[in-house]
Amino acid sequence: MKTEICLLDLDYEEMDGNISIILYGRTPDHKRVVVVDPTYEPYFYVLPKNLNKAKREIEAILKKKRNMKVKRIEETRKIFFGEERKFIKVYCFMPQDTTKVRNVIKTLEEKRGGSGSILDEYECQMGFYRSYLADRGISCLDWLAVEGETLDLDFDADLKVKAKIIKKIDSDVMPFRALAFDTEVVEEKRGERQLVMISLYGEEMKKVITYKKGKLPDDVEVVKDENELLHRFVESVKKYDPDIVTGFNSDLYDFDVIRERATKLRVKLDSLSVDRSGVALSKRARVSAARLKGRVHVDLFHFINNILASILQTEVLSLDAVSAEILGDEKVEMEYAEIVEAWTEEKNLGKLARYCLKDSELTFKLSKVLLPQIFQLTKIVGQSLFDTSRMRYGQLVEWYYTGRAKEMGRIIPNQPKFEEIQKRQQETYTGGYVKEPEAGLHEKLAVIDFASLYPSISSTYNISTETLNCSCCKKDGNKVPELPFWFCKRREGFESKVVKDLLTEREKLKKELKELVPHTPAYPLINTRQMALKTVANASYGYYGFAASKWYSKECAESTTAFGRHWIKRIMEEA
Repeated sequence: MKTEICLLDLDYEEMDGNISIILYGRTPDHKRVVVVDPTYEPYFYVLPKNLNKAKREIEAILKKKRNMKVKRIEETRKIFFGEERKFIKVYCFMPQDTTKVRNVIKTLEEKRGGSGSILDEYECQMGFYRSYLADRGISCLDWLAVEGETLDLDFDADLKVKAKIIKKIDSDVMPFRALAFDTEVVEEKRGERQLVMISLYGEEMKKVITYKKGKLPDDVEVVKDENELLHRFVESVKKYDPDIVTGFNSDLYDFDVIRERATKLRVKLDSLSVDRSGVALSKRARVSAARLKGRVHVDLFHFINNILASILQTEVLSLDAVSAEILGDEKVEMEYAEIVEAWTEEKNLGKLARYCLKDSELTFKLSKVLLPQIFQLTKIVGQSLFDTSRMRYGQLVEWYYTGRAKEMGRIIPNQPKFEEIQKRQQETYTGGYVKEPEAGLHEKLAVIDFASLYPSISSTYNISTETLNCSCCKKDGNKVPELPFWFCKRREGFESKVVKDLLTEREKLKKELKELVPHTPAYPLINTRQMALKTVANASYGYYGFAASKWYSKECAESTTAFGRHWIKRIMEEA
């Protein structure tokens, strides 16, 4: 059978003893589809000092470990910091095996007391489905043509397919249905949190669910108790069947309370996810994200905090303050003490219901503004919508670089160890030039603005980790002002190439915008994409100096700012 899907989410599962990628999507007529791809295998690369010796020793050391099985070992060629090198590619049975097998092979390194036939290992901790996206050159929100056979799976979908062929196709259609939600919580019994209201807001749903009667608006549904409140919330989400569920600080608060109360009251949340797994916790650094597999939970607070905070006027990133600035709309005013009083004394319940629904309404309206930006960033960095919506600037650049490196047959550098990160954090360099203003009133002022100054410098002067102080351009390379560095003029570097591509695409889109009427359907789509390209391009400079960067280079970072200071001063002199 054949079908086309817009990819919304993905994960992986063990099926019949093998690992499979699970793709979740919608067809053009909005049918929900689950696609199982069993063809992708976990792997990592080994950089040998001596290829034949390394292969023999790897096979021998793995044979000694009876429970350490690998599928196969292959020779391959990859580009490593600008040079083509021979690598050994080790295929494993399960994603978790890559780290275990790597640790065994690592003992062959000379610094680990081994023979020294191995220099290092790469790409063993990238995340299985993230590697899948990067290797296949696809991202969430891409359209895929799928051929395969139907499967019998216990998933909440119209169609389940085991794929034989998956191809990326062109389409701009985005058949998404979004639903915002909010909770109201009161500590009623000995400090124990209790859910008292849940509101839901979408294009075709505006409702509040609660379990106390009073003078309530028509859009309020009254149920028996907190247990039934949770049941009705799950039923309402399932019936509306959204592709994207949005909240504001819902990772750390709303879903945290929902999971806590559902466990206490023995309410199943299974139907919130397409695979019937309920609300899964996805660990990321020190916090956890609430995941609904097959539906995408987007916590708007993360995107605002990580990406938008620096350009907002408000310093308080509350729903009220952010909505006032972005939407020109605000919450219903109600203090926590007033909420507790309304609930416990059963008065002003109508106001509490309006307060709860308004929060969902503001979250939904914010999602209408912010989701298009998140969509475009997702497509640029080539990852899942769930992950991209929670990424910081450095992660956006890292995954954009990762996808482009895979496309070019390059090895992804390893994440630095904790000790290396600490060492990097001690390093400093001179930043941009800021002219002290001259006091007084000034007339006849002209403003000169550099178009994406640092990305343009990176592109123009070929600033890259692999072009720094090259042996071929000692005398005629791109000399850095004030510093003992130069960059190659003969061979294009990886980072400068991919940043240049971002700038080129953005410039092309800006030209298209000039020929469009602002209120036509194509205008906001193109404008949103060019802004997303700018976001990633501008973040590329900071990634050089980011201590946890895989493409870290203090020399590249300080060279970029040196060129920046040079050109700002030069323009001032010319003026």
